[in-house]
Amino acid sequence: MMAKKKFLITTSIKETFPKYKKKNILLAGEWCKADINEKYLKKYKFEILPYHWDSETKKARDSIYLKKIYYKLERDLSIYFNKVHRTKLPQRYWSIIISPWLSSFIIYFYDKYSIIKKIKNKYKTVNAKTSDLNNLGKLIPQNWLDAQFKFQSHQFNHYIFSFLIKKLSINENKNISIKKNIRSNQSFQKNIKNVPKYSLKKIFRFILDFFKSKNDSFLINSNLSSINEMLVNFLLNYNFKKNQSYEFNKQLKVDKNLRNSRLVSSKRDDEFIKLTKDILPKIIPAYYLEGYKLINNFCSNLPWSSNPKLIFTSRNHITDEVFNYWSASHSLKKVPIVYGQHGGSFFISKYTLEREIEINRADKFLAWGKVSTKGEKILNFYNDKSSLKTQSYDPHGKINIIQGTPRKYQTTCISGQLSLSQFKKNIIFQKNFISRLKKIYLKNTQIRLYYPHAGIVFSKYQNFEKNLWLEKRLAVKIERSNVPIEKSINESRLLIHTALESTLFLEALNLNIPSILFMDFNNKFISKKDINLFKSLKNQGLMYDNPNDLAEFINLNYKNIDNWWKSDNTQKTLRRFCDLYSSRNSKPIKTFKETLKKIIQ
Repeated sequence: MMAKKKFLITTSIKETFPKYKKKNILLAGEWCKADINEKYLKKYKFEILPYHWDSETKKARDSIYLKKIYYKLERDLSIYFNKVHRTKLPQRYWSIIISPWLSSFIIYFYDKYSIIKKIKNKYKTVNAKTSDLNNLGKLIPQNWLDAQFKFQSHQFNHYIFSFLIKKLSINENKNISIKKNIRSNQSFQKNIKNVPKYSLKKIFRFILDFFKSKNDSFLINSNLSSINEMLVNFLLNYNFKKNQSYEFNKQLKVDKNLRNSRLVSSKRDDEFIKLTKDILPKIIPAYYLEGYKLINNFCSNLPWSSNPKLIFTSRNHITDEVFNYWSASHSLKKVPIVYGQHGGSFFISKYTLEREIEINRADKFLAWGKVSTKGEKILNFYNDKSSLKTQSYDPHGKINIIQGTPRKYQTTCISGQLSLSQFKKNIIFQKNFISRLKKIYLKNTQIRLYYPHAGIVFSKYQNFEKNLWLEKRLAVKIERSNVPIEKSINESRLLIHTALESTLFLEALNLNIPSILFMDFNNKFISKKDINLFKSLKNQGLMYDNPNDLAEFINLNYKNIDNWWKSDNTQKTLRRFCDLYSSRNSKPIKTFKETLKKIIQ
C-alpha cells in the first residue's frame, strides 16, 4: 500500500521548501539537511528516504549493471563525438578523453534515478518545486574538475532531480527558478594572465623546455618527488627533464546548436539508458564539445615529446584534459599508455567501478603490490608514493582518528565505502569507542576532519562535518585538514583509520606508522581470497569492528603502543598485508626504470 502524499525536497536549498510549515515533507536523503539550519527544519514534519545504496547487496548488483551501461554509453558517445566533430576516431581515443568524467557521471546520475524511482514506487503523489529544464546556464561544466564541483552543488543536483521528476512523471510539479550563482572551476584555478611574466614557475618551465626530445619515454606526475622523477627520467632518457602540466585556461561559451545532436537510440535501451542519452548532450563538459578543436591545437604546441616511446602518469589521466587529449592522439600511434596506482580505492574493495574502468583504458597498470600473478595488464609494482618518503611519529603522542567523510552526493560505487547516512551512524559507532576511553587518554585523542575545501563548494559541508563531532560529553579535540598531514602524524602515537578505501591507511602501513583500521566491517566488502588476510589483521589487533574491544585495547596498551607495533607478530602480519597492497621496495628508482623499459621492449 502506497503512503500518503508528500512534498519532496531533493537538495539543501531553502527556496525549494513549501511555504506552509504544516505540510509533510520527504527529504530525498541526508544531504538535504547538510546546509539547512536545524531550527529551520524543526518547523516541518519530515521524514528521510532510506538511501538505496545503504544495502551492500543492491550496490554490488548495481555495480555490475553500471559497468555494462558504461561501456555501452562510451561506445554510443564515441559515435556521437565522431558525428559532431566530423571525425572517424576509435572508441579508445574517446575513452581516454572522456572516461574520468563519464564514469563518475553515470554513477552520479544512476544514484539520482534510483532515488526518484524509489519515491515514485512508494508514494501515491508527490509535490515538488522543480527548475526550468531549458535554463542550464552556468550549470554546464567546463571540464572534469568543474564537473566534480557541480556534482556537489545543490543547484546542479536540483536541476538533475528536476529533470528526472518530470521525465518519470511524478505528479503535481511546480516550476520555480533557483537563482543562485554557480562558479565554474575557472574560479578555483589560477589564471595564467594573473601570473607574473617572469615568475619562477615560468622560468623553470622555460629552462626545462630546452630538453624537449622527439622520442623520449614521457613521465609526468608520478607519485615520486620531483628529484626522484627527474632521476628516473635520466635513467630512461639521459636527461634531467621534469615534465610540467599545462592548463588550457579559456572559459568556453556553450553552443546550443552544437548540442542539438542526439545520441543514437536502440530498441534495447532500457529506461535509464534512454534518460541518460536524453540528458548527456545538455551537460557534456564544454572541453569535449565546444573546446575540442581549440584544445587539440593547444596540445600540438606543447613542449612535450612529439613521438614518445611510452607515456606514464599516476595522476594526470584523471584530472587533466590537456594530458588526456595529448595521450589519446598518441594512442593512435600505438604508443603504450601506462597508469600508476594513485590511491587506496584499488584492489582491496570487492568492486570499485571507476577504478576498474580506469585500469581497462590503460595498456599497462602499475599496482602497489602483488595483486596479479598473470602478468597481463596489471603489473605487480610497489607503493611509489611512500617508498622514498621518511615519516616519523611520536611514541608518546596523541591518538589520531582519521575521518573518511563521504561527499554529499554520490559519484563513486565502491564496496564498503560509506554513504552520508551510513557516515552519521559511523560517527555514533566511533563515539561509542571514544566514550569508553579513560579520561586521561581521551584528553590526548583528536578527530582529524576530512574536508579541506573551505571557501568553495564544500565550505558549509566542512562545518557540517565538524558539527557532527561537537558534543560536550566527549569534548574531543578537532583538527581540520588544513593542518599538514605530516605534522599531524609526527605528533601521533597511533593512527586510527575509519575508511576501507583510505589511501593514508596504505601509506601509513608502508611507512611503518602504528595504525589500526576501525570500521563496521563486513566480509561482503572484500573478495573471498582476502577474508583470511583480514581475519589475521583482526586477530593481531590491526583491525577492529567493535568499539568496546578497541577501547579495551587502548586502555590496556596506551603506554605501550610502540611495543605492540614493533612486536614480531604484528610486523609479520603487516608485511604480509603490505606485500599484497602497499609493497615496499629496496631499490625503487632502479625498479621503476626497469619496469618501464620492459614495457617498451
